[in-house]
Order: sequence, then structure tokens, then C-alpha cells
Amino acid sequence: MTTKKQRQHARYPLSWRIALVFDETGERVAFHGKTRDLSLYGAAMHTHHNIVGGGTQIVLLAPPPLSVADCQTIIEVKARIVYSVYSSENMCFRVGLQFTEFLNNSRAVLQTRLEHYTPAFGAAP
Repeated sequence: MTTKKQRQHARYPLSWRIALVFDETGERVAFHGKTRDLSLYGAAMHTHHNIVGGGTQIVLLAPPPLSVADCQTIIEVKARIVYSVYSSENMCFRVGLQFTEFLNNSRAVLQTRLEHYTPAFGAAP
């Protein structure tokens, strides 16, 4: 099991809206939740659904605007599900996601947004 001290990448304890979109059947089924923590390489998602599945899925991150004048930004990333476990502490499922591909300029957008926060643990980005 990976501990906080073993993480190679900075993790940020951010609670952003997140959607995990499955499009295998063409129906675009989405599971919604909040991030528990986030990095440039993955995220932990809290949701009320036990999400299992193979392959790569689409993740949509909705960070809060930095000011009232800003428009909502959506960060689109491809990711694979690493785990899904029930968290009795939070009374929901915790889903681990590993980012595999950033779409459009999403990596730069996420990196810029994370620079506004202090990481909880891990290496500096």
C-alpha cells in the first residue's frame, strides 16, 4: 500500500466537482462526485456509486472559478480506474483514478490551477 511519504507527485486536498463518463455503449453514462485529492497524475473521487470497469474512461473536472468574473472551466482527461472501495468514514465510495491522457490543453489548465494551492503531501509539481 502506498503511504503519503511514498508518493512521487504532489497531492492537493481539493473538493472539486468531478464526473466519470462511460461511453462504451454510446449512452454516455456519467457518475458524479467530488474529488478527495488531486494531482497532475490522478485523483481520488468520492461518489455514492461503486464504480468498477476496465479500460479508459473520460473524467471531467470542474474547478471552482478563481473569481466571480471567471467562467466555469472544464478539464477533460482520460483515466483508468485503479480501485473502488467503500469509505465508512465518508459514507461513500472512494474511486482511485490514474490520468492517462489530457485532452486539448487540459494539462496546462490543471497545472495552472494547482499552482494556486498548497499541496498536502508529495513532491513539488
